[in-house]
Amino acid sequence: TMRFHASFQPDVLTALSRLFLPALERFGKTAKILLTPTHWHVILDTDDTTGPWAVLSLAANAVFSTYTLEARHKSSIGLSVDLAMLTRTLKMIGANPMGAPNSITVRLAKRPRPGAENATMDGMPSMNPPTQ
Repeated sequence: TMRFHASFQPDVLTALSRLFLPALERFGKTAKILLTPTHWHVILDTDDTTGPWAVLSLAANAVFSTYTLEARHKSSIGLSVDLAMLTRTLKMIGANPMGAPNSITVRLAKRPRPGAENATMDGMPSMNPPTQ
């Protein structure tokens, strides 16, 4: 089971959704995110970009005021995400008038890798956005 729950620091959502992530989108559409107990990394490698390799690494306590991460593998979660979707999601969190302000809970599910022979065992965590 992989779980991630966090509340963002004030003004971080604005900086991420209006400055950092749109800048990374200019290099590529897909990024890999690595969540660790101490850091939040957004990585665009040469497979994901039209140009150079790019990394955004931030200390978890600089981004989040509360931060809960549960994972089997060294308390780290790695996933691929569409940068435009992530930017839209962060904008919606910041504009959410209901519930905890600036709060996010992410449910993750293992999805088979393309071409994986054993799809039930081999997969990469992916975000499951709530359906409307």
